[in-house]
This record gives sequence, C-alpha cells and structure tokens, in this order.
Amino acid sequence: MRETRWLAWFFLVVGGGVFLFSAWGAVTLAAPPPTQSLVRGAMAQALGAALGTPAGLVVYHLIWAALGACMAWVAVKLLR
Repeated sequence: MRETRWLAWFFLVVGGGVFLFSAWGAVTLAAPPPTQSLVRGAMAQALGAALGTPAGLVVYHLIWAALGACMAWVAVKLLR
C-alpha cells in the first residue's frame, strides 16, 4: 500500500507538471522542444502541416496537456 501511494504521488507531480508546462506552451505558442523522439517530431510536423503553424502548435501542446491531466487524474483516483 505504501508503494502505491508513492507511485501515485510521483504520477501526480509528473502529470501536473506536464499539464502545466504544456498549457503554458499552448498559451505562449512555444515551439515543440527539440528532441530526438520520432513520435513528438512527426506529430508536431503533421499538426503544423494540417492546421498551419500557430494552430498546429496549440493543438500539439493541448494534446500533451490532456495526457498530463489524465495522468494526474488517475493518480488522484489512486490516492483516494
């Protein structure tokens, strides 16, 4: 039980951080971070090509914000 609580707190902090930083990136129209990940790079390029640069960046960050919020929500459910 103790390990579950530690893991839930970890996912709550990480999920909350991903949500906050991604939401901030959507508000400021920040470019995606230059990572070596093929998934993130391809997703950013595909959304940018399909929706245009500003809208594609917003949608890109909102997708990551939703994933972070889901992770934090699951962590809160585990903590209850």
